[in-house]
Amino acid sequence: MKNITDPATGGAWEANLWNRGAIEAADLQSVPVTVSGLTKYESFIDARQTLFTKFQERDPNGVVEVFDLRQFKAEITTYAETYIAVLDEVCAKLKAATSDGQINNILNASYKFSRLDTIHLKIGDSANCDELVLLAPTHPIKMLWILQYQQLLYSWAEKLDGVSEAEAAAMVNREAHEKITSLNIPSAIAFKNDEIYVNSDNLDLYWSIFPQGTTTDVRRAVTHASAITGLQAQPGRDHRHHRTADCRPHLALSQASSLRHHAPGKCR
Repeated sequence: MKNITDPATGGAWEANLWNRGAIEAADLQSVPVTVSGLTKYESFIDARQTLFTKFQERDPNGVVEVFDLRQFKAEITTYAETYIAVLDEVCAKLKAATSDGQINNILNASYKFSRLDTIHLKIGDSANCDELVLLAPTHPIKMLWILQYQQLLYSWAEKLDGVSEAEAAAMVNREAHEKITSLNIPSAIAFKNDEIYVNSDNLDLYWSIFPQGTTTDVRRAVTHASAITGLQAQPGRDHRHHRTADCRPHLALSQASSLRHHAPGKCR
C-alpha cells in the first residue's frame, strides 16, 4: 500500500532475508529512485501520482488487488503510455550517444528506472544464497496487464449471462483463463550491466518473480520466495483454484477473488 500512498518514491524496496522464514514489514528498506537526464520521467511521475491519487480517493486503504481497474482505465492507460515514453527516450538517447560516458550515463538512468515497483530480496542460508526481484502490481506494465485481464473476464461473464449451462460450456472453456500468463510482462529487469533478473514465475495473480540470471536452482529460489511471502508460486500460469460445475460462476468467482479476497499488507 505504501507504493500507492507515496507514489513519488518509485516503490523500490529491498530486504535481506538470509536465514529467515518469513518477511515482515520492518524488513523492507526503501531504495531511492533518482532518475536524471530523462526528460520524460517527470511526466511519468505526474501520471503515476494522478492515478494513485484516484485510488486513494476511492479507498484510502485500497491496493491494486481490490480495485475494479476498469474504473481507472483512462488513468492506467496514460500511466503506461508515459512509462513507455521514458523507455523510448532511453532508446533514442542510446542511439544518439557518441561516447562511452554518454552511454554509461543513460544506462545508469535506465537502471534506476528499472527499480520502479520492485522488491529486491536476498534469501536462503549460508549454504544456498539467492537473489531475486518481486515486481509489484503497481508497476505500469503489470497493472495494464491486470486491467486487460479483468476486462477479458468481465466480457466473458457478460456474454454468458442468460445462456444455459450447456451453451455456456460450449462457448467458453471454464479453464481457459487459467492458461493466461503474464510471464513476459516484462521479460527481464536490469539493475546494473551485470545484474539481470529474469521473469520466471508469478506469485498469485498480481506479483511476478524475477530470479537473478546467474541463479543455479530457479525452482529452489522460487519455492523459497513463495514460502517467505506466503503467496503461491504459479510457474507459467495464473491459477485461481476455483472449481464449479458451471463456467459462469467459475468466472464470476475468479474475478471476485481478484477484486475482494486478497488481504492487503503482504509485501506491499
